[in-house]
Amino acid sequence: MPEGKRTQRREIHLLSLFGVLTYKRWVFRHEDCHADFSPLDLGLGRVRRVTGGVASLVCHYVADLPPRRAQKNLERDFGLRMSPGAVEDIGKEIGERLRNKRKLREEQYLEPVSPDRPAPPAEPITEGEVHVTEVDAVKVRFVKEEGGWHDVKVGLSDRMGLTLHPRTGVRRLEGPRRYVAELTDADSFGPRLKALALETGLRQAIEAVFLGDGADWIDKMHREYFSWTERILDAYHVESHLHDMAEAIHGEGVLAAKKMVEKMKDYLYAPGGADKVCAAIRRAIKRRQPAEKNRHTAELVCDYIRRHSKALDYARFRGKNWIIGSGAIEGGGCNTFIEDRFKRAGQCWTKIGFHKILALREASESEQWDRVVYVLRNYPCQKPRKFKQAV
Repeated sequence: MPEGKRTQRREIHLLSLFGVLTYKRWVFRHEDCHADFSPLDLGLGRVRRVTGGVASLVCHYVADLPPRRAQKNLERDFGLRMSPGAVEDIGKEIGERLRNKRKLREEQYLEPVSPDRPAPPAEPITEGEVHVTEVDAVKVRFVKEEGGWHDVKVGLSDRMGLTLHPRTGVRRLEGPRRYVAELTDADSFGPRLKALALETGLRQAIEAVFLGDGADWIDKMHREYFSWTERILDAYHVESHLHDMAEAIHGEGVLAAKKMVEKMKDYLYAPGGADKVCAAIRRAIKRRQPAEKNRHTAELVCDYIRRHSKALDYARFRGKNWIIGSGAIEGGGCNTFIEDRFKRAGQCWTKIGFHKILALREASESEQWDRVVYVLRNYPCQKPRKFKQAV
């Protein structure tokens, strides 16, 4: 509880789940930042003119819906009459508190571990489980003044259990699945994703994999922050490149191109698949002699596979029943986590508002709503401001 000098008793009206509460309470002035606070308000989790229970409900709805729809649902489900602007302001205020708390938590996990400073607590990982980190990017529309469309980096942390999927035969992702996202470059996003991985048991894992497509920024992130994990290139992205290569050599929609793709897949999933695919592409270029533009396309695919040969050892990965596709991050991360909330019809974001709502979205989709409750009950000291005498 903050310490401060008692000033006076003030009356306040708060919207609660049981109607409007009216009460008088002592108000104190904080010794450091000179902000007014009330212990009773902190106990109720007060945010603006609502109680903590109402604020938590508002955040639940704002994490999934635009403010106007959230306001209508709150009134329909709980009889809470609030303006869409008030709903949005409450969500953004709690989101900002979550962001500040998250930054402090990430700094703890990224600090070097020593005998004097043990590692912070992480989620337990059992013997035989494989830690999984996946990463991708999705475009989100921002206001014209802030550059329009931008790539939002998205990552998740999960674990493969010992249970096999009955149809595919690969190990299931058994959770808990944690998400992280931010509008930033790869150099700034890498530490955030690493902190999430450490929090979910990466340091304790015997085996760990890093899944994603072959983008340069993903390769760089793996080298700098996850170098000891096993890099796996998403198999479906590789197959799409093989389609492009085959159509460049044989022509679009030609039966020979389809047959070539099927043959390349057989090579790809066999031991030494990357070398076999590259050799087959070079033979096809030499035999078919495609036009310069098409030849360049095929050579780029060959170079792409050669550079990622270690991440294309699918025969070994399948032997361990590991997943080789990044469907979890593309479907659950990009589509459900980001697009379902931030790419609705007509939506256009500011960067500040996006990150505040994103913090709520992370807590909701990662099943960590207790962090929202925590910041409601433990509001940190405000920034120092000009001292005002109590009335």
